[in-house]
Amino acid sequence: MEVRGYANAADWVYGRAIDPGEWSGDERISTTEVRYVHRLAMEPVWDVAPHPDAGADEGPGAFRRHDIQPFPAGNDPATLDRCAGAGHRLGRRGERP
Repeated sequence: MEVRGYANAADWVYGRAIDPGEWSGDERISTTEVRYVHRLAMEPVWDVAPHPDAGADEGPGAFRRHDIQPFPAGNDPATLDRCAGAGHRLGRRGERP
């Protein structure tokens, strides 16, 4: 399911590169588009085995709303408070572009 999800996301991204349609080369990718690609990549796995610590609003295409565990090597991942303090916003699930 993970491979299928990544393939779905790659097909969509490469499809935009081959035939950009309404996109121009000067525009940046939007948050909605990033969230859509994330949904394409993660939904097949999530449908079978959702992350056990994720809330109902943290699925594919949504931003994480809980802190993750420290890494085994001792690296301390950024907390959501620290990310929000850097000017990043936590958004709601985006709509399909």
